[in-house]
Amino acid sequence: IAVLLTALTWAIYKVAIFMCGGLLGLWIASVIMQPGGDMMPRIVLSVILFIILGIITIKLRKPLIVLSSAIIGAFSLFVYGYYILFEFANIARLDFTEAAQLPVRFADIIGSNYLLYIIPIVLAILGMVAQGRSTRDRRKRPQRDY
Repeated sequence: IAVLLTALTWAIYKVAIFMCGGLLGLWIASVIMQPGGDMMPRIVLSVILFIILGIITIKLRKPLIVLSSAIIGAFSLFVYGYYILFEFANIARLDFTEAAQLPVRFADIIGSNYLLYIIPIVLAILGMVAQGRSTRDRRKRPQRDY
């Protein structure tokens, strides 16, 4: 039973790593594609990037997991933080069906003010640095001479 549970855990771990990279691919596709128009190119691009970045993430685990979680986390924090801070009163006045249909897109918040790109980029860089420092390989510690 222990061998079966170990194999199952390893399989779930591989799927989770694949999904982490794949979600970065979906995020990239959503940034590249503009809203409106034909949905088929958007779906095809999303699936292709999901698969490619999922496979690459399985091969290069740590760098792409750090990259994926830092970028997606920073932009999500910015978008949803913006809506909570500045749009929450407007959302609270809507009924549930109207609030669910509000677009929560980075491009909607930025508009023509491209200086706002700095905030999520800085958050992403800080996230990468923090993860890189906290997940460094402990086996390669330099020996100290006392």
